Amino acid sequence: MNPQLKENRIIQEKAYLNIKMIFFMWSIKRTNLKRKALK
Repeated sequence: MNPQLKENRIIQEKAYLNIKMIFFMWSIKRTNLKRKALK
């Protein structure tokens, strides 16, 4: 396998995980804000 391609794939996987984590944290913050607003 081309080392350059392998490196690109690793970078893409890391970026994908980062996006998932950011989205996860954002959704938790949003639900917490909604709960506070409901009270």
